[in-house]
Amino acid sequence: MLHLVGTYTPFDYCQWDTNDIDLGGNSPLLVPDLDPATTTTTHIVAFASKQGSVYLVDRDQLPGRLDHRPPCGTDSVLDQSLVPPGPQPQFGARGPLQVFRPYSEVYGSIDLAKMRSTPAYFQGASGTSYLFVAGSTKAMADQADVIPPSLARLKIVTRPALGGPLPIPPGSRSARAILLSGPAAAAYLSIDGADNSLRFLNPGSPVVSSNGARDAIVWVLDANQFRSKVLVDATAANPVLYAIDATTMVPLWHSTPAQLHVGGKYNTPVIAHGVAFAGTDRIQAFGLH
Repeated sequence: MLHLVGTYTPFDYCQWDTNDIDLGGNSPLLVPDLDPATTTTTHIVAFASKQGSVYLVDRDQLPGRLDHRPPCGTDSVLDQSLVPPGPQPQFGARGPLQVFRPYSEVYGSIDLAKMRSTPAYFQGASGTSYLFVAGSTKAMADQADVIPPSLARLKIVTRPALGGPLPIPPGSRSARAILLSGPAAAAYLSIDGADNSLRFLNPGSPVVSSNGARDAIVWVLDANQFRSKVLVDATAANPVLYAIDATTMVPLWHSTPAQLHVGGKYNTPVIAHGVAFAGTDRIQAFGLH
């Protein structure tokens, strides 16, 4: 039998409820266990909002009550997710990480939503954990026009920031050892990279393919039209499948406008045995010649 064990509610949920900006447009991602030697939050969950923010929560210690939501708030410092240690520009204080901008508690529904996708996880050769998120950065908060970036790489930071580099005396490594061996602390997210050319109008969730920890490619299927556009219209745009280098964040390839057929929104490709499968009103496959 299922039973509720914990909850999390963003600090500004009342504004979201009023303006149809919510977490419900995305699915959570259970991040693989982190190294307990590097963080006190080894079991975390990641998710995002239509507002364009991405969140981490400690699933061993979910901060909310079981019987009711917390009082409505306007102070981002009160948010109980695993927020970055420094102030966020949109708040001027600590708070959730804004990835696709601009921040708005008024505009964020229908064609003004900045994210409706689930993060994708990838672990690099160094053991660092990353999330890839797809969305739409808006030129203006109250306009649907999209500008880059539309794909971002987020690093799950598992060591506390101990300040700037310490002076290292010649022939000594003691200061460096002190800087790098600080006590484990809660994990948090930082923006580690982003594309500078893509303009996704309504992307589905990204998927990462790789050869182990090498040659990682991020795949995104963009509906190529806004949420308000109907799919049965004869003038509806065709979706586009993109492949992006996960290290450089440079696009490697995309399908041509006529290759894929209209048939769904927020679709996710499947990658298997070197072939990328895209499902719209039919299943199509792409692979190396």
